[in-house]
Amino acid sequence: MWWDARPISRPRKTSIKKTIIYRLVVDPFALLITYVFTGELFGSIAAVLLIETFSTAFYYLLDRFM
Repeated sequence: MWWDARPISRPRKTSIKKTIIYRLVVDPFALLITYVFTGELFGSIAAVLLIETFSTAFYYLLDRFM
């Protein structure tokens, strides 16, 4: 059944390492781009946090149920 689906098989340590590298590279770049286009630092930070929260939750659900 779909609720018994196993997560994508990869070592947890590797997954955490990739997530940290991704966050260290992509988040500052996303913050810079949103700041350049909007000119608002607080709005840029809020936008990046909101997008990252959604993408993390979505990835978790996708990983869990597929």
